[in-house]
Amino acid sequence: RSVPGAQLQKKIVRGRPGYLWRCGEAAWEVGLQVEVAAGDGVRTPSRPDFMLYPVRPLLCRPVAIFLDGFSFHANEAAGRNRVARDVEQRQALVHSGRYWVWSFTWEDLHFRMDPAKIPAVLFGEDGAARRGDLARRLTEGEGLAFLQGAAVMSSWSLFLEFLQSPAAKAWTQLAYLYALTMPSVLGPVNLTAAGAGVQSICSGSPASAIESVTPHDGLGADFTGDRCVGLAVTTTEAVAGRDTTRAFFLLRFDDDQDLLQPEWARHWRGFLRLLNRLQFLPLAFVTTVRGLRAGAFPGVVDAFGLFAAGGIPAAVDSTTPFDESDAEPMALIDARVHDLLAALHEGDLSRPEVGYELVVNGAIRATAELAWEAKRIAVVLEADDAEPFQRQEWTAFLAGEQGLSPGQQGEIFAALENQHE
Repeated sequence: RSVPGAQLQKKIVRGRPGYLWRCGEAAWEVGLQVEVAAGDGVRTPSRPDFMLYPVRPLLCRPVAIFLDGFSFHANEAAGRNRVARDVEQRQALVHSGRYWVWSFTWEDLHFRMDPAKIPAVLFGEDGAARRGDLARRLTEGEGLAFLQGAAVMSSWSLFLEFLQSPAAKAWTQLAYLYALTMPSVLGPVNLTAAGAGVQSICSGSPASAIESVTPHDGLGADFTGDRCVGLAVTTTEAVAGRDTTRAFFLLRFDDDQDLLQPEWARHWRGFLRLLNRLQFLPLAFVTTVRGLRAGAFPGVVDAFGLFAAGGIPAAVDSTTPFDESDAEPMALIDARVHDLLAALHEGDLSRPEVGYELVVNGAIRATAELAWEAKRIAVVLEADDAEPFQRQEWTAFLAGEQGLSPGQQGEIFAALENQHE
């Protein structure tokens, strides 16, 4: 609500009380405490605190928001360390190909206007300069400025950037650059031989060194850092073609040792910050020591084998947009206008804007469930919303408990068919 220029209004979202959030060109439905069951590609069930659904679903997947307090998510002394379970649930959502995920700690939100006060280890930022150099090989202009500026962006500011511009390409590039600069230097590698490093990390052992070899078919390296062990590998063909989707990244985070030390909370917050950035790489796998010990992250070795053979698992292909249908998802829209939308779709008539706000002199005067701004036609659900539209010379139709009458629908069709012609 406090984002400059944003508008937040109450709205029924998928049959439950929620909100509609708009800021500039962005429009998202906000659902509260949404249950995501196992199935349909999701291996592990979860209940995000919020679920953001794009009003225009072809632009982006829904975004699951998790609000994590240290006391209930990472406090080893209190017996409440569920870091491995959190990672398992969130990767299940991302790897299903149906959701993105964003994690916030209490500090991320409390200090959102002063992120320097967030006590977090900035994992991945040692490679910020090299990320900037690599970014210049991928893009220019605004895209380059975004990739180079991400290092100083908090999880909150990066999230707002995502809501405004969720196009997959830029975010895949960002994750790709973070992944490839986690190691200090990349060298020529044999992809098949690099599989030994994947196996050692997944077995809980120290990372096996990925040795530079000739001839080679990839570039990569392993790395060991503060609470992190991992590797990053890409193919020589992908580098030549600037294909940012053809990279494999594996990280093992230590959620098992020295958890009573004061620095543990800072590492945990920084780890969640890094997860927000890495998720957009199709073959990014994040694991934890305890999770691997419990068998929580299966399939990583097989995924690398498929990658080395030139394939990519369909379930983790983040280049595939979330697509419920070519029409607006009916679950996002009040049932009283479902019949109208179905008839419009069948008749190939212009689609309305959903959740339209009538702004007069800088203030929101009324809301329409459906609106065609060019034709100045609105469908409202409350009688109080009809009059403000009419004063601005719109034609406003009030949908009753049973929806629109045949006569009302006929008037709308006639007006849209004239525009169609």
